[in-house]
Amino acid sequence: MTNKEYWEKRLGGNTYNSQSKKAKKELLKLYKEQAELIKNDILNLYYNMISDDGISTTNLYRYGRFKELLKSIENITGQRENKEIALITKILEDTYISVLGKPSNMEGAVVWNLTNDEKMLEVINANFKGANFKTRIQRNRRKFINTLQREISSAVAGRTTMDRVIATLMARHGVAYNEADRLARTEIMRTINQGRINQGKEKGYKLGYYAYIDDDKHCDLCARLAEETKKNPIPLEDLEPIHHPRCRCGIRILTKLEMKKRGIENG
Repeated sequence: MTNKEYWEKRLGGNTYNSQSKKAKKELLKLYKEQAELIKNDILNLYYNMISDDGISTTNLYRYGRFKELLKSIENITGQRENKEIALITKILEDTYISVLGKPSNMEGAVVWNLTNDEKMLEVINANFKGANFKTRIQRNRRKFINTLQREISSAVAGRTTMDRVIATLMARHGVAYNEADRLARTEIMRTINQGRINQGKEKGYKLGYYAYIDDDKHCDLCARLAEETKKNPIPLEDLEPIHHPRCRCGIRILTKLEMKKRGIENG
């Protein structure tokens, strides 16, 4: 490993770790706040039913209670959806700048490691598995609302106690938070790697390879691809920024020094 590769790896790893921790902390705060607000709405629903004739499907729909509850849940999650998108956008912008340099819009200037805002936005908004991070956040939240709707309706029909419904709510929030955390980690790594690929192309490099973290969390696919591509580097346009959710594979650009050592011509 060259000195340049070492510092690229260290910078990328430090950035991934610091931004992932930041995302985790902020997402946890966001989802805890959301859970508490929805919990209060469900408590009010149960208190209203109990004050009438008790817990029943009839009381659930009386006075438009269930409709109002769902409307409130959608409003609560909708506001947090916007906050989550803004949070992840900022995290990805900080990630890009940390690894690749502060964006510059200076026309006609040759500034190494600096790219313009348009290219940065193109990188952070790129698709993974057919959708960008904003669309996937929206899908995850819609899935959460639909699941919660079914479970509240089913719980009331089965005369489930209020405590059990709240426990179910918290469990579902735990799942939703884990999905949000996984999405953030995936996007942070994708931004780092896609930025490196673009940077390599801008500097005229043609080849690169994958590098994986050899610990108990790595997957066999990443290990195999890293070993294969390090032996036989592939064109930058054929490198995937990430292979799967929570992928931690890094991208290494084949430098002129490495190409010279290997007897490879750059294109």
